[in-house]
Amino acid sequence: MSLVTVGSVRGGPGATTVAVALAAVWARRGRASFLVEADPDGGVLAARFGLGHRPSLTELGVRARTSIHPDDLWPAVQALPAPGADPPIPVVVAHPSADQCQATLRTVGPRLGALLDSLPEHDVVADVGRLRPGSPALALVEASSLVLVVMRPRLEDIDAVAQRVTGLNERGIVRLVLIGDRPYAAAEVASVLGVGVLGVVADDERSAAAFRGDRNVHGIGRLPLLRSARALAVEVAARLDGAGPATASVVA
Repeated sequence: MSLVTVGSVRGGPGATTVAVALAAVWARRGRASFLVEADPDGGVLAARFGLGHRPSLTELGVRARTSIHPDDLWPAVQALPAPGADPPIPVVVAHPSADQCQATLRTVGPRLGALLDSLPEHDVVADVGRLRPGSPALALVEASSLVLVVMRPRLEDIDAVAQRVTGLNERGIVRLVLIGDRPYAAAEVASVLGVGVLGVVADDERSAAAFRGDRNVHGIGRLPLLRSARALAVEVAARLDGAGPATASVVA
């Protein structure tokens, strides 16, 4: 029963793709994955995978205004047919309206975060979008067991993450997920930022297209992104189960 939040500091590195891929290949023994799209800027998963805009995080937020029980999650769930996921992932999508998402998270974020970190049979992967100061999704970050910051190993991304990582570490246990390993390798990024790199996800456009809902991509099981996501899922499971060193580590 753990909540893993996935976000980014700069826009567009692939945090949503990583969240979906991680949930699709979840590797924690005895635990199923549950995906929540909690991006204050609005949701994209419904459009990408042909799901409905409702039920969504908005409807869940209405229930959570007074009190919320794990059983209240399921009326808001849809089935996400992500690559590599068998069966489909239970998902609560975010409405595409940023106004609706921000209002929901501001109203029920703390209550929702506590619930998602305590589901009896599922671990939750939550896409929280941009980890900017004042984001209403930071309530989920504070409730999470692990915070994954997705970034590309480029100088501008390293500079941006360096400005935010201390504050994020105060809110939860932070680890980095790199998209590709160029121009800087995982060990270099970890050394500069003082934060462990938990995994390197393949920077492969064909793979990314499949996780954006392109159904014309074949050979799903051999996609580089899916293979690297499986390795990341193993590392995430180990951290949630208390394995591995207490200090920052690098997993190539």
